[in-house]
Amino acid sequence: MDFSSLERVPYDVSSPTTAGLYRGGGRFVKVLRSYRDWPMLPLLSDDFRALALGTTLWRYEADVYLAGLADSLPAGLRLPTLYDVHEPDPDHVVLILEDVKTTDTPWDPERYGHAAELLGRLNARLTRNDALPAPVDRTPGRLTRAS
Repeated sequence: MDFSSLERVPYDVSSPTTAGLYRGGGRFVKVLRSYRDWPMLPLLSDDFRALALGTTLWRYEADVYLAGLADSLPAGLRLPTLYDVHEPDPDHVVLILEDVKTTDTPWDPERYGHAAELLGRLNARLTRNDALPAPVDRTPGRLTRAS
């Protein structure tokens, strides 16, 4: 995939599974990588390295979209539109998404309360259905506490 026409998005957080973020033409492109390609992998203990290398959770974000989670969201919540998914090799997934514009609207108690209500509804739905990829823990509250 050619990223030369896209603007690289600065990304200060060292997420093990994010290889790059780009935007252009109303699209947001996220490149996911397996833990195998994470530069910090050699710094992990042998146990944690084996755990990381033995899982496919690095592709969780792509799997959430592909599993149809968007169809299970309560009214008022949505995922950015997924336009395309590319898997150039077994260790990378490229998501081409809607470039969602942020707002400068301040967060007040009413807005926080509404967001909390929606996240609570989402948590209840996610523990009751199969909208998540198979390896996801469905323990009530686990997903929203981990975010």
